[in-house]
Amino acid sequence: MKNFTEIYARLRRRSLKQYGLLTGCCFFSVLLITSYACMMRSPTILNVLPEGGDSRKQVMMIFVLAVIGCAVFTLYAASLFFRYKSRETGIFLALGARRSQLRRQLMGELALMALGSCAAGAVLGGPLAMGLWQLFRLAVVDTEEMALSFDIQSYGIALAFSAFVTVALFILGRRSVMKTNIIDIIQESRKSEPIHDVPRWYGWGGIAMLALGGFLGYIAPVVFVRGLHW
Repeated sequence: MKNFTEIYARLRRRSLKQYGLLTGCCFFSVLLITSYACMMRSPTILNVLPEGGDSRKQVMMIFVLAVIGCAVFTLYAASLFFRYKSRETGIFLALGARRSQLRRQLMGELALMALGSCAAGAVLGGPLAMGLWQLFRLAVVDTEEMALSFDIQSYGIALAFSAFVTVALFILGRRSVMKTNIIDIIQESRKSEPIHDVPRWYGWGGIAMLALGGFLGYIAPVVFVRGLHW
């Protein structure tokens, strides 16, 4: 007769793909935000972009959009993970396991995944930013003034986003365990999202709009400066 810990460990080994998916999503989100923050807060960039200018405002706007996108991306991956975990949670509850026991086990796993993935993303974000900047210097311009330097405050932004990811996982995990209806918990993993047919023209239409956007972005300065004298 196996105890609760052995059964839970065996189920975890069978669900490595789901654990890896959530861990990878958290890692990628923190990596992207850390890399962007390191470049955005770099003295090299701040010296080039004038304070209060449109260029700096655009950089900040893109960063805000990146934070929102990564947050939604992580929350969606977490919802898929907890939907997958809901069935085994319901089965354990039906077999007599206590919710507090399941919650402690799940919180421990989430802590390891969140802390490990966020720490790895934060550590590798700086080298990623440095590598991308070196490619930029090789492809565009390479001068002594373009040497990239980091500001320690950049990692404060990475720490804040990592804290958001960790807290969100804990809240969603606790919520998934504290559901009252066992049948609803078991059936949660069988719910499917509605899938709508996508017309074929979406593919070539998207490619055409990308090309048109790139072309208009390329000629816009000429039109505004030479044609409209702005």
